[in-house]
Amino acid sequence: MAKSKKEDAQGVDQIKTFKKELESLKITYASLEKENQVLKAKLEKPSSDHVNLQGTHMELEKSYEKLVDSHALL
Repeated sequence: MAKSKKEDAQGVDQIKTFKKELESLKITYASLEKENQVLKAKLEKPSSDHVNLQGTHMELEKSYEKLVDSHALL
């Protein structure tokens, strides 16, 4: 059974609508990907600082223990 011109036109309109929606979604996705990368970069610095502070904390604990031991010997 052949489709009428009206049905064909509706199908074409639907395809155009879907294509526009797809393009919009692609743009939104790209924007979200970029924002995600920015947020990951922002997270790296505090994470790096945290690791450095943990190392410094451990050094200070050892130094404190040595100080206490030295003081006890006096």
